[in-house]
Amino acid sequence: MQAHEPGLFFRLYHGRTSPDEEMEQWGTDGPTFGPLKYVHAAYFSTMQIGFEDGERVSLPIVGDLILWDGVYYGDFEVLTTTKRNVRGRLIQWWKGDWCW
Repeated sequence: MQAHEPGLFFRLYHGRTSPDEEMEQWGTDGPTFGPLKYVHAAYFSTMQIGFEDGERVSLPIVGDLILWDGVYYGDFEVLTTTKRNVRGRLIQWWKGDWCW
């Protein structure tokens, strides 16, 4: 297992390729962004995430879905992690450095 940074993370899941797609299964797992300084939503029109290095990313919200890289995600979670509570999972964030 590679070393990783503990901190705040934002994870997308339950993805689909169209906002109108009828879901009979769980959908695709999305990326995990982090480590972060913050996650912010204003009027649930965009999700703003701020990385610890100062970079910011805006994720548009279409209806009740979060759009990232052509995939619409119906669920998200904000979580904290430390080296002790990762339990062998390897985390990847959108810059391509790590993977679940």
